[in-house]
Amino acid sequence: MSGGDPSSVELQQLRERLSAYADKLPPDLYDALQDLIAQAQADISGTRACNMYERWHAVCESIAQGKTRDEAFEDAAIQLAGTPAACGPDMMKKDFDAVQRAHRGQWLARYHRSDDQIYPARIGSGAALKFWRDDGAG
Repeated sequence: MSGGDPSSVELQQLRERLSAYADKLPPDLYDALQDLIAQAQADISGTRACNMYERWHAVCESIAQGKTRDEAFEDAAIQLAGTPAACGPDMMKKDFDAVQRAHRGQWLARYHRSDDQIYPARIGSGAALKFWRDDGAG
């Protein structure tokens, strides 16, 4: 694996290597290691979704301030510099467009309120999006 956090590809390769030793390891150890790999894969996926959302939100804020889309991508790249969501304007556009497509053009509020709980908006399937829309109507 590389020096930093493992990538999804590296975790899948690790899972495959571990499978080759399934009969040599105690079942509880094998299961625990598989669970850790699965959790790391889920964490990577969640982090990617959070970064996409932060990029989308920064672009939305810039557009709300009257900037054109191209200006908003540049502005968002500057705003998020030095954060985990940092990237260039091209990636801002790519993630903004992906989130917009996922939301079918509907703008989500930054947070969703359900009962007394507040949750960050999520990116996902149509059913998940329906639940996570600002009004919470499912």
